[in-house]
Amino acid sequence: MIPGNFFGSQRSITVGDFKLVGRQLFEGHEGLKSLYEVSCDETDYLVDQASRLSGVLGARMLVADFGGCTINLIKSESLKK
Repeated sequence: MIPGNFFGSQRSITVGDFKLVGRQLFEGHEGLKSLYEVSCDETDYLVDQASRLSGVLGARMLVADFGGCTINLIKSESLKK
């Protein structure tokens, strides 16, 4: 997936395929990190740690300006009530 491919994610959301949306987020982050080299160690660490959690469907850096923050897509049943 091309980093920031909004239309691919929009289609996945429209049909309710959130596992695919999650994969698109991870792939988008990898592209920002490897292709565009606009990530940093800290956001890479956050995305890597999120990928290790069973309740996380996807994660990626948000705001590609050599840092920023991450957005994470998590399963609702993983939230503490």
